[in-house]
Amino acid sequence: RVLADAPEHAQASSARLGLAWALMRHDRPEDARREFLAFVQAQPNDPRAPDALELASELALRDDKDRATAQQLLDRVIAAFPRAPRTEFARLNRALLLMRTGDVAGAQTALRDWIRRAPFPPLLGRAQAALGATLLAAGRQGEAANAFTQAQAEGAGPLSVLGLGSVALAQSQLDVATAKLTEARDSGTAGVAAVAGYGLAAIAAQLKEVKPAALAALERAPKGRGAPRLMYLLAGIAVEEKDWPGALAMAKRLASEFPGDDAADDGLERVGAGAAAASAWPVVSEAYTLLGKAFPKSPFVEPARITLAEAQVEAGQAAQARPGLEEFVTASPADPRAPRAWLALARAREATGDHAGALDAYTRAVKDASVAAQRPEASLGYARLLSQDKRWGEARGVLEHVIRSDDKNAVAAAAVGIGETYQGEGDFLAAAEYFMTAAYVAPESPAGRRGLLGAGASFAALKQVDAAATVCRKLLAQTGVTAEQAEAARKCLKDIGQ
Repeated sequence: RVLADAPEHAQASSARLGLAWALMRHDRPEDARREFLAFVQAQPNDPRAPDALELASELALRDDKDRATAQQLLDRVIAAFPRAPRTEFARLNRALLLMRTGDVAGAQTALRDWIRRAPFPPLLGRAQAALGATLLAAGRQGEAANAFTQAQAEGAGPLSVLGLGSVALAQSQLDVATAKLTEARDSGTAGVAAVAGYGLAAIAAQLKEVKPAALAALERAPKGRGAPRLMYLLAGIAVEEKDWPGALAMAKRLASEFPGDDAADDGLERVGAGAAAASAWPVVSEAYTLLGKAFPKSPFVEPARITLAEAQVEAGQAAQARPGLEEFVTASPADPRAPRAWLALARAREATGDHAGALDAYTRAVKDASVAAQRPEASLGYARLLSQDKRWGEARGVLEHVIRSDDKNAVAAAAVGIGETYQGEGDFLAAAEYFMTAAYVAPESPAGRRGLLGAGASFAALKQVDAAATVCRKLLAQTGVTAEQAEAARKCLKDIGQ
């Protein structure tokens, strides 16, 4: 209104600039760009003019069809305001635009200059990643890898990992490429995840083409010079396909028939690591156990030590895992893997009936903030033992940290644990609240179903018969309920006369 009623007013230019910002925030880029440019036209000497012109160029960059306009605006910013702080953003954006329009050489020159001067350190990682992309496009894969590594060191995160995965794919290092691209897909933005997904799809297509040829070649010459590498390749393909029996069988064949080959121990490590990432614990246990027995001096044995113990605990072999874990935490208390070892030992001690020892190990494990944050099972296990000792308040204190996490299943399990502590204290109203939280957060998970049962028992204790009947019937209506859970729900209904 100011612009319409009093265009010559002293504050009209500020009003126009405010309008431009408002339009940009309301996702009207074309209108916002028009107002930024109008401001620069009217007030070319205003200290805010460089920022307004640079913002107009950024808005033009959003639309691929407006690249010519974007380049004109960027050139105008650089020419008109060469020393303005935001002009450095324009220089970087111009380099990125050159890359997007196919001028790889021009982009490299501009990016190297920007990186050399490093005028704005927070964007250095993005600039290094862009340089890596131009180098990769030019076929200079080694230099590209170095640039992406620098980008990662500067905090570029998933974007740099995507670049490293792309380099590995270009070099036909499919296992490395798969690991990097999977990491980028799982941790990156939607755009990064989409590109990583394309790369993973390309790898899958390559593996489908390679596998039949590799099998045929191995069948023709099972003892030939190339046989170990073919076995290693086929084991890797089976890992990517998550064919764990096939992967383990091929790695064991390689280790048995060609124990002196450089890839023999690597094959077992590859299967063990892949199976661990997929929680295929029996396969992890067998692969790493064989690795230690067949290749005791392999460089892969020691790094896999704790993973093997974790797999043994998960696979129900706690007694087998415990001696090695006891030895490790005693001999290597400062090892970075010690918190993981304490957690595995806690579970092994608990599984073998050593309640006091398990409580001590859990206490040591959760002292490490990374374990408490990344491994909710540590806090859940610790709280479970505290509850068994009727240390209700301490158990709740441990579980409160878990209930604030982003993992819905962990939140549900923590809510059930807190509900059980209140149940133990006779506070059935508070118990019901937490049990219902578990049922709401993850209704068909094991913890969610335990929550419904706990809520039914708590409502029954409070004489709230209708509420108790509702939650028990809700459980019975679910598919996949175990016979034990169904029986408990029916008993609850029977006890309240329903």
